[in-house]
Amino acid sequence: DAIMPYPHNIKKHPRAQIEKLGYQIMKHGFDQPIVVDEDNVILKGHGRREAAMFIQLNQVPVIKREGLSEHEKSSIRIADNKLVITVAAQ
Repeated sequence: DAIMPYPHNIKKHPRAQIEKLGYQIMKHGFDQPIVVDEDNVILKGHGRREAAMFIQLNQVPVIKREGLSEHEKSSIRIADNKLVITVAAQ
């Protein structure tokens, strides 16, 4: 509850994807933390947050990045989405 989704996040995660990710987290644990800014708004990890909520986790690993400009935050979000799209296409 302490971390919040970025309100303008354009990437939507289908329910089936969230469920699969949740089951993977249950089986193998978190292998990539959720990254937030100083206001606890997600920079990377919207899908992991949704999956954690789906499997009813109370705590998740989080990295807080402080002191980033809005441009840097935007760049991180865009780069993360492009990486996911590139990997998924292969």
